[in-house]
Amino acid sequence: MDLSVYERLGGSYTLARVIPHFYVRLLTDSALAGRLRGVDVGRLACRQLEFLGALMGGPPMGRDVDLAGAHRRLGITDGDFDRAVAHLAESLRAHGATAEEAEVVVECVGLFRDQIVSAPVDTA
Repeated sequence: MDLSVYERLGGSYTLARVIPHFYVRLLTDSALAGRLRGVDVGRLACRQLEFLGALMGGPPMGRDVDLAGAHRRLGITDGDFDRAVAHLAESLRAHGATAEEAEVVVECVGLFRDQIVSAPVDTA
């Protein structure tokens, strides 16, 4: 039986280290940090841990999540999304994921792009 990415990476133990690393990267990225102004990052990190864990093959989330509603006010663009998932991939690799494992997670997160991106395309 094949192990899930969640299991291969070490489950909640590893994700509990990846998520803070990911948020440090987001908060120190001048292009993204403003999106998190006024957001309870600790609470958000807990939700992210649950969401990514389920997405990677770990325990299912205990509730439905309205991703579009949760992200709408943040005005996330496609570029913001791409930068954030690049930070996620780097955070995963920093904690032992192979490039292929990180790419699988990024591809899974990408399935939710239309629910997370809410800002109109910049045509300037």
